[in-house]
Amino acid sequence: MNGISIVTLNTWKGEGDYPARMAATIDLLAGLDPDIVLLQEVFAVPSRGLCTADTLSAALGLHCAFHPAREKMRPFEGGDVLSQSGLAVLARAKILSSSPVALPDDPRDGERIAQVVRIGGAAPVTVLNLHLTHLPDAAALRRRQLIAALSALPEGINGPVIAGGDFNDAVDDGWLAPVAAALPGLTIRNTRHDIPNAPATPTLVDPPSDGRPGCIDHILTVHVAESGPVGTLETGHHGGGEVSDHRAVRAVLSIPG
Repeated sequence: MNGISIVTLNTWKGEGDYPARMAATIDLLAGLDPDIVLLQEVFAVPSRGLCTADTLSAALGLHCAFHPAREKMRPFEGGDVLSQSGLAVLARAKILSSSPVALPDDPRDGERIAQVVRIGGAAPVTVLNLHLTHLPDAAALRRRQLIAALSALPEGINGPVIAGGDFNDAVDDGWLAPVAAALPGLTIRNTRHDIPNAPATPTLVDPPSDGRPGCIDHILTVHVAESGPVGTLETGHHGGGEVSDHRAVRAVLSIPG
């Protein structure tokens, strides 16, 4: 079995002191030393040649696959800029392929995509990078979005599949049950469920006080018939407001092969 570490982090677009947050994010990720990083709300301003994914991949020496999304005017450094809030995967091993997947959406929220990335190495891995709708009354839509993303996996895929990102929801076995029922042949597990006393503390730095979930960033393992099961060796939350309004989630997985 091979061990691999994976981190997911919502990078909070261009909010706050962006240069300081980028420096803190680089320090955090360098310390976590991940093999794979899933990034959401990846800020990019093409007119300025600015992209969070490029900044982090260059600083960390990782390969990068970025897909832009949700283009609109956003506040940045005292003004408004036409910017993107996309998805990116960084990886120590070579990225073999990367493609966006259009997800079901809601007009109140707008465009949502997932990212399917195939990563090489001794044990090739397929990852789904996700940022599901934030609408508080849309748990059913979030499940449909996950089903759509998993349905976009290549046919006859071999090797492990990992799905992670900002789900904007708590994801327990009950939440996952309709997803698994819609996709026979897949076994889907939240990595927290494999570790006794794994942290279920909020991943939001400032969790809501109205009863909405605060632990909304997750890493899932997906067992398909053609691949051996992926085990979880370790999981934890890292970072704080100096990096983002989300904490990073890191899991160490045992990969067959």
